[in-house]
Amino acid sequence: MAPTEQTLAMFANDVETLEACDVSLSPRERTVVVLMSDGLSNKQIARQLCVAPDTVKWHAANIFWKLAVRNRAQAVYRAATLGLIGLQQRREHRAEPQTPAIRRKPRHVEPIRP
Repeated sequence: MAPTEQTLAMFANDVETLEACDVSLSPRERTVVVLMSDGLSNKQIARQLCVAPDTVKWHAANIFWKLAVRNRAQAVYRAATLGLIGLQQRREHRAEPQTPAIRRKPRHVEPIRP
């Protein structure tokens, strides 16, 4: 069995149990999960949402508790499996660079004289 299939099989029973419950995330928690699914760190998510990194950690802890998971990968997987986030939401919340790339002025180099 491939590693991905093993991971899916590991969580299959837990997801069925959670589907029986009414799991709901706040709009901000959903946004945080979507940004987690894009691979952003807590610091990057904080910059994107204009909040402190500790606020992102607080939301992440709430998400982990509500979804009964221990890490970010499990949280993203459960949220997607339960239909709490989808591809459309991922496109809407995709992180855009906050500042344009800095262009440096080319350094002037004197030509080598024979």
